[in-house]
Amino acid sequence: MKKLMGLVVLLVILVTTPALAEGEKKDTKWFLGAGYIDSEFDTGVSSLTGTASLDDEDSGFKVFGGYQLNPYVGFELSYADFGTSTLKGNTGDTFVLNGTAYEFTRDNANVEVDTWAATLGAVFSAPLDKITGKDYLKWVTPFAKVGGFYWDAEAEATANGVDRSTDSDDGFDFYYGGGLQINLHRHFAISGEWIKYNADDDIDTLSANVIVRF
Repeated sequence: MKKLMGLVVLLVILVTTPALAEGEKKDTKWFLGAGYIDSEFDTGVSSLTGTASLDDEDSGFKVFGGYQLNPYVGFELSYADFGTSTLKGNTGDTFVLNGTAYEFTRDNANVEVDTWAATLGAVFSAPLDKITGKDYLKWVTPFAKVGGFYWDAEAEATANGVDRSTDSDDGFDFYYGGGLQINLHRHFAISGEWIKYNADDDIDTLSANVIVRF
């Protein structure tokens, strides 16, 4: 979290300070941002018994940038670290994974999956001031996002009496979502958004973001 806040402060200093010093109203079509993510993983795991437990929620971060083609359409690149989903259990505990039942045969079994993604997509904005003609609505901009993303998942399994084992998977899929942007300044905004990443195991995210425009 400290690294994220440091990045936010650096972006604000580098981008907004020169613009204010110049005293000119230049087009602010490029943007950079960073955000805090709450992730929920659709792991396909269910029907746990005994001491088995599943943690399918975690927090992460995202960094992004892009270009606003016009007030209604923009393009965005991003990197998102979704965090980790964790399955734990002991000998005799059972669980179901995608319809198939499994049983732990070792104590202190722990399976962790770390997932990240790189995205490219479009942002469709609805500038309420331009749509309604009411200037006071310039502070609020609803938006929708859609695009594709490359994802990578790294799994690690440990248990008593066995060596650590690892596995990985990756792929390309599509995402969609939307949110609300609050325009605090010509060069500075905050936003909240929900995004659904349709991968082998779907990931739903809520994020709070800061954005600088230049």
